[in-house]
Amino acid sequence: MKRIVFIGLFILFSVPGLQAHAALSQYQWQYRVLLVRADTQSQASELLTKIRQAEVQVKERKLTLQILTRDGVLSYPDSAPSLSAQAIRRRLRDASVLLIGLDGRDKATYDALRIEAVFDDIDVMPMRGAELNRQ
Repeated sequence: MKRIVFIGLFILFSVPGLQAHAALSQYQWQYRVLLVRADTQSQASELLTKIRQAEVQVKERKLTLQILTRDGVLSYPDSAPSLSAQAIRRRLRDASVLLIGLDGRDKATYDALRIEAVFDDIDVMPMRGAELNRQ
């Protein structure tokens, strides 16, 4: 039994990309995740300001934000656990912004964060339609 657990942990931490999925699994079926790469701290602050201004729409869409900066990771809402910078880098690959659905799968990439475009993409997702029908 110990050997099986050891092998499983070895695979989890040695196969590229699996760490990102393991870290993101805490959000699966609860939140859509928006991973964003910010070049500067001021750019990260501007992004957080945009998100806070759209707080109602963000909450309605069960969206959490993880901003990767040179100094670490900023999360929105502030109470959301931060993912590791390494996990975010691995999942983003070359993208600047990545939208991950409730099912944990990549849904869309963007060159820059345009929150209205993200909302539009979420609003046409089947699970979002089901959420709206339940309201």
